[in-house]
Amino acid sequence: MFSKNRKLYSLIIFLWLVFKRRNQTLLEFLIGYCYFKIYLKVSLCLNVTTMNFHTRKWIKPEDLNPNGTLFGGRLLQWIDEEAALYAIIQLENPKTVTKYMSEINFKSASVKGDIIEIGIRAVKFGATSITLCCEVRNVMTREAIITIDTIVMVSLDQDGKPKPHGKSKIEYVKNRLKK
Repeated sequence: MFSKNRKLYSLIIFLWLVFKRRNQTLLEFLIGYCYFKIYLKVSLCLNVTTMNFHTRKWIKPEDLNPNGTLFGGRLLQWIDEEAALYAIIQLENPKTVTKYMSEINFKSASVKGDIIEIGIRAVKFGATSITLCCEVRNVMTREAIITIDTIVMVSLDQDGKPKPHGKSKIEYVKNRLKK
């Protein structure tokens, strides 16, 4: 823990010196630092080039809310199912459940006839869990519809208790078959 804090403090001091050379005030530095932190968080999780888009859905009339746009609950159902499938395959345990889903950020609407794709990416492996992030986008326009920074899925044993999975990185099924 101390080494993490030391690295963070070193980064802050380095950035302060860089900004000080540019004659910026402390407030300008702090604003720049906050933008930097937000940029890092977004780029680490929602980097479209590293997002795995596996599932596509065609928006049909039964998926719409009274406003004529995709019902948020339906989209969350699809995301939860996609996250569960991804986690089950990665952790090799069919008894994997959703523990936590962070703030859900709806960025744009989807209407009847749109084709959307759901992207999931592994962010971190815990002892009994896997943390994912998600982006749903319109296939044709590539416009983001929703983003979720954190989805935590937990591997369970036969008694419903968290079970260590022993994984530390993403594994692809084709590589498992070679073993």
